[in-house]
Amino acid sequence: MRFVSFKKLVVSCLMVAGFILTYQACNKGIESTRDRIASVVTGRAEVKQPLAFDHQAHIKAEELECTDCHRFAAKGVHASLPKMKDCADCHSQPQGKNPDEPKVREYEEEGREIQWVTVNKLPGHVYFSHRAHVGFAEMKCWDCHQDMRKVSKPVTKSDIGYLTMSKCMECHKEKNVKQDCATCHK
Repeated sequence: MRFVSFKKLVVSCLMVAGFILTYQACNKGIESTRDRIASVVTGRAEVKQPLAFDHQAHIKAEELECTDCHRFAAKGVHASLPKMKDCADCHSQPQGKNPDEPKVREYEEEGREIQWVTVNKLPGHVYFSHRAHVGFAEMKCWDCHQDMRKVSKPVTKSDIGYLTMSKCMECHKEKNVKQDCATCHK
């Protein structure tokens, strides 16, 4: 009888230990996911872009505006990333000396989109509309983002990590726009 009780005790202890280890592993997974999300939001994480895109060359040499590629910046909540058809308009023939430039035609020939990695993400409780800021308020992209006219390397990490609530509120006050919580918070 004692052997059965001891056996049940050992099995019970192993089950409890298993639950504790599973719980810790799950929480560690959640924390690391939270950390990764926070890293992207705050600009600590770096990503690899599929092509060595040079904003400076496109903006200066080709005289493009941000909205030529980020088509929804003035009319949507999200600025959007360029679609293959936007790139193919100019890159159906060789352009410049960037070693990744021929890859644009490869994507086009294969009927694939370039899988640009989004680097600027706000926390889930924050609502931000590019349309309100770029379209209605007529703000320049570099009022919040780095000045892409000077960026020749691919964007691999967030450039909005410095934007705090107080910075946004300061701008709202300067421009005499709504400052109530529901304007920006879900």
